[in-house]
Amino acid sequence: MQNLEWAPGMSMFNDEFIIMAETILTTPSGSLYLYSYSTMDLCMTLSNAFSKWKKIVAHLEKCT
Repeated sequence: MQNLEWAPGMSMFNDEFIIMAETILTTPSGSLYLYSYSTMDLCMTLSNAFSKWKKIVAHLEKCT
């Protein structure tokens, strides 16, 4: 898998976030919701997955 740190437009994220996101995208075992969401479309590109992941994070931040 490509190192997410070098993905275009991803430099705004710190290493801790990149590791967390990479872990969730590659081993979606921590959250049933994220697992279901990530398996909806297995052909999704990494950038599209990150876009959707950022929307989930933004939504969760609003809820807290």
